[in-house]
Amino acid sequence: MQRVVWRIQLSLLFALSCVVHLAVLSDDTSNIPSSKSEDDVSTRPALELVSWSSGGFSEASRRFLRQLGTAVHNSTLRLLGFLRPDQGYQDCTTPSGKKGRCRHLQYCLFGEHRTLQTLLDFTCIIERRYVGVCCPEGQENIDAGNVGGLPGSDAAGQLPGIDPGFPDGDPTPSVVRGCGVNTVTGSRIVGGQPADPKEWPWMVALLRERDRHFCGGVLITDLHVLTAAHCVHRMAAKDIRIRLGEYDFTRSNETRVQDFEIVDIRVHLDFSLQTYEHDIAILKLHRRTVFNSYIWPVCLPPPGPNFENITAIVTGWGTVSYGGPVSPVLMEVPVPVWNQERCVRRYTQPIMDTALCAGAYEGGKDSCQGDSGGPLMLQLDSGRWTTIGIVSWGIRCGEPNKPGIYTRVNRYLQWIVENSVF
Repeated sequence: MQRVVWRIQLSLLFALSCVVHLAVLSDDTSNIPSSKSEDDVSTRPALELVSWSSGGFSEASRRFLRQLGTAVHNSTLRLLGFLRPDQGYQDCTTPSGKKGRCRHLQYCLFGEHRTLQTLLDFTCIIERRYVGVCCPEGQENIDAGNVGGLPGSDAAGQLPGIDPGFPDGDPTPSVVRGCGVNTVTGSRIVGGQPADPKEWPWMVALLRERDRHFCGGVLITDLHVLTAAHCVHRMAAKDIRIRLGEYDFTRSNETRVQDFEIVDIRVHLDFSLQTYEHDIAILKLHRRTVFNSYIWPVCLPPPGPNFENITAIVTGWGTVSYGGPVSPVLMEVPVPVWNQERCVRRYTQPIMDTALCAGAYEGGKDSCQGDSGGPLMLQLDSGRWTTIGIVSWGIRCGEPNKPGIYTRVNRYLQWIVENSVF
């Protein structure tokens, strides 16, 4: 057992040696980029990991992961128990002799963990496969938050270091802006209609030759786009371009639009063209995007909820009816998320628990052709938007009692993390 402990400690030491220090666990934020202007909020926003979760971690955990950034290999994230639930495991004793319980690092960050050596002194092993820390009884996290918050909670919190840069004069300009926050005040969605130009800044258009739009996606970091596997399956990266900041395809002189080449495509290895199960993929941009009012990352959802019986929003440039013309302007429509059992009864095809169903019960409100890969979104009480689904497939469009089928994003959080650290 001692040999296992030292082997894991050495692995952890190697991974954390990529980081200059663990001051991220303190209140020092002097190295966080400041805002510049509306159209250049930050050229290198520190949102690479923190933007992947809308509310699963405390603020200290967010700062910890943001500091590690892409220097941490996905095997290290697994080693630390990233995205595993919070609970106390076996009894332990701290270096100072206090009684405690072994817990995952992100749930027990406090002052004594400020250096690598003291962090290693607190190391314990969870289930013979994860590195944890001995957390003293009654010890509160230095920045405790609502871990694993449910939709409708304010679990997302605020992410430090990026100014909102609201061009129209935000009533609370001092409030920091993190993932899933747009610059549109209030919600006015009552049915399928054109969106506001800055309403969905994380919306992505996938283009073929001659700027032909064929699928949607959503921006999750300054380098990565989340989309459907069937959109890019067996396609070469050189045949796809990514457009950010797009709103109206009929206006070719929009200066806010940014086009990107794709340098890598990660399709889920278990994706099936027969069933569309595991219909998820990640695209890597050839350079980092500059965030502004028209381009911003969305949050990813907490791991637990099923989101049934709530109203979500789907967006895209797809056809406005089955077999009909595409919309040149980004459209939005509210759709209820169905109870899973009710959805399964409506289809002869298998509906796995890795998918969710959404669409108006009476028909008429649905995603359609060309919307594939785009996001199904939910707004938390904090005001942050999280993408809970990816447009996957359906029977025609807007048919009564035939909801659209979406990839359930929170079933793939670990996969997203592992395939975005590249």
